Amino acid sequence: MNHLHAIQTLLGQARETREQAVLRVAEALRHRDNSRQKLSMLEHYRSDYLSRLQHEFKKMASTISLTQYGAFVDKLEAAIQQQKEDLGFREKTLRLVQEKLIECEKRIRSLELYLEKQLRQLAQIENRREQKLMDEYAAGLARRMLQN
Repeated sequence: MNHLHAIQTLLGQARETREQAVLRVAEALRHRDNSRQKLSMLEHYRSDYLSRLQHEFKKMASTISLTQYGAFVDKLEAAIQQQKEDLGFREKTLRLVQEKLIECEKRIRSLELYLEKQLRQLAQIENRREQKLMDEYAAGLARRMLQN
């Protein structure tokens, strides 16, 4: 019975680990989605800004104005690149925590199967013991009937 208790304890711990992994996956998904949203916003903002730059160019804006627009576009490009790197990091993190969750699920299933096997074996032993007692009782009853 101590062996079964130990397995049940391990199973409980594995389930707690899985719950923590589920929370980490949810958090990683949230971070990845936020990163995607920021990237989309930056790309949209860059597109709008480039449209304004083209409009200013057509109006023959001053060199200073065009230089300022260009410098800002460069900063936007750098921000977009940084956001793309952040998104890549978030996606990698998500894959890692998802893999950890899958490992937790496998561990739980393994422990559950092992526990089920142990319980079946215990039930089988108990059934044999009961059958032996019933056979002994029947044999004793038959002997008493033959003696009478």
